[in-house]
Amino acid sequence: MRIISFIEDRNVIRIILTHLGLWLIRSRPPPKKHTSIETVSAIAANATLASVLEIFLAKTTAFVWVYPWWGATTVFISVYIPFFVISAYCYDLKPAIQKKFIGGLFVLNAAMLIIFGAVLGWI
Repeated sequence: MRIISFIEDRNVIRIILTHLGLWLIRSRPPPKKHTSIETVSAIAANATLASVLEIFLAKTTAFVWVYPWWGATTVFISVYIPFFVISAYCYDLKPAIQKKFIGGLFVLNAAMLIIFGAVLGWI
């Protein structure tokens, strides 16, 4: 197959597309962004559910908290709230910023593995 000509006249293009019913097709609107109260509610609900699940697991023999000061409250505040905040707000960022953010998290994790594993010998 090869191209033998182009239609360049805007009026002719409009007439053809109008005849085909394609001239004024509108794309669907962009998805509605969540309001801040919906986002905060989802963050709180997910973090609470994850904490309740972890409390349940800690009450069984399947899961053990190693340090006495590390419990449901510290996990809720230092782990689950930041995780769900980042998850909720990173979703609405532009893809380039998302990639930079996720790359930054990867670098942070790699640095912590080196520090706590190789240097301090904790892992």
